[in-house]
Amino acid sequence: MVAVDAIIDDIFRREGWPQVTNRSADRGSWTKGGITLPTLARYRGRPVTVDDLRALTVEEARAIYQHDHVAPWINLVKRHERLLALVVDYAVTSGPDDPTSAFQKALGLPVDGVLGPKTRAAIMAADLSTLYQAVYRHRQAKFLKLALDEPATRAYLKANPAAQLHNLRGWLNRLAECA
Repeated sequence: MVAVDAIIDDIFRREGWPQVTNRSADRGSWTKGGITLPTLARYRGRPVTVDDLRALTVEEARAIYQHDHVAPWINLVKRHERLLALVVDYAVTSGPDDPTSAFQKALGLPVDGVLGPKTRAAIMAADLSTLYQAVYRHRQAKFLKLALDEPATRAYLKANPAAQLHNLRGWLNRLAECA
């Protein structure tokens, strides 16, 4: 049985639930437990405010994660709980198109970030342990690129290398938790 609640609980812990943050270096802008303002607005189907985000309950946040980040993957990779945990966490930190692109690249498919029928069929036919390794490596490379090569972080790295290396360590530790 897949422990989806435990996967979501781990995400809440990593994202600092119930703290609300707005870090300038975080491309997610305002977040609560990893839920961004655009994610909350999309889920509710209407514009939302920072006060709406502050009032977000753990039950609604869990429902958002279940709907947006678990549901697209559960039937594809439920036979491999570590892969499910990795891909759900990856979707939380980078958006749902990033893990999809990682799967597509690993499977030799055209990379468009869309979890369509061809990608789904290829995942279902693939060895999930091999896919886990490929997606893990893809995410690791993304974290390294974010930490060292993205223009916004390059300026931050130059100004404060110790803080940026601390962030990289944090991202890699987060990834290691999915190992």
